Amino acid sequence: MASFLGIGIGILLGRRFAGVAWSPFPGLLLLVVGLIQSAKLDVQFRASDEIFFGLAESHAADTNFVVLPLVFVLVAAVMAALALPLGSLLRAMPPLRAYALDIVGSIGGIALFTGLSVLSSQPPVWFGILALLLGGLALARRMTRFTLVNAAFVLATCALVIGAAASGDLWSPYYRISVQRPAGSDATISVNGIPHQAMHAVQRDQPAAEPFYDQIYEWFPGRRFGHALVVGAGSGTDTAYALANKVESIDAVGVPVLTGRVDIANARVRFANGCIANLTASRISRERVRKIRFFETAAYVSIDYALQKLETYRLVKGTAQTPSIEGGEVMVANEEPLKRELADFVDAIAANRPPRVDGAQGRRALALAQQITDRMTATT
Repeated sequence: MASFLGIGIGILLGRRFAGVAWSPFPGLLLLVVGLIQSAKLDVQFRASDEIFFGLAESHAADTNFVVLPLVFVLVAAVMAALALPLGSLLRAMPPLRAYALDIVGSIGGIALFTGLSVLSSQPPVWFGILALLLGGLALARRMTRFTLVNAAFVLATCALVIGAAASGDLWSPYYRISVQRPAGSDATISVNGIPHQAMHAVQRDQPAAEPFYDQIYEWFPGRRFGHALVVGAGSGTDTAYALANKVESIDAVGVPVLTGRVDIANARVRFANGCIANLTASRISRERVRKIRFFETAAYVSIDYALQKLETYRLVKGTAQTPSIEGGEVMVANEEPLKRELADFVDAIAANRPPRVDGAQGRRALALAQQITDRMTATT
């Protein structure tokens, strides 16, 4: 709305102020970019009958009556300043020809906009192209001190944009997505400065952060879902719950050989995401073996915990018809595992960060081990 309003006002004013020596467009553009980077457009819903899916628990969504009107006015002013030359240009030619050129220019702008969107370009590219276009227009005219002032404004705007791009925000032609990760809490997402959603960590053995995430599983507690349709995934929390590695089936058998207890155990665990794990443990093996192997479609990984040795191999399809196998041993630092585990735990406390394996993950592993034990007891 502000853009269309500004263009209309600029064309009307251009008929009267066709010979303005200085264009205020670069200066106004600098103000808009600075405002967008420094200010935050907050919203608040006060009516009890309104449903707002956002950060309801956050006080970041307090009313701001200044930012939105100021952005609207500045955007309208920027577009008006950009459209000032059009007033005299459109009157200098027959109406149909002027309208045809206006349509061609609009289509060209749409094509450029579409191309930049398809290429997933970032704001420095957008403003770099704008700076080149403005530079070309300036060189086509007589250089004055106002030209140097506008050039300084354009360079300052590009510097602000490059600095904003380094902040890690995700950009599209319509959205600026900011992710905040406060210490000790879930990540939160803001879209165009408006608090949007939280990215809750999936805790399978704990209640969901919001009750509706687990609602479908509570309605059908004994059912396993092989497929899930998530409409409007948002921050991905729904998808994370749908893709959580829930155990789909367990086949386990234990055999007593030398003692009255299980001496050799084998378990086959199938997860809902398609992963299958074959687990074998024995207290009567001739050799001490602590090894895990991963089989994928075109890769194989072997980790020997006892020898602290890592090997990886992958299938490479070259120009020849017969594929080749590449890989070998990967050099790793040999250290005492328990020492590394304790060092990571101490560093996590000192740095106030989550450990590599937190308590929830350990509890899930223990729960799975208990399920395997129960299954062996039932089948042995």
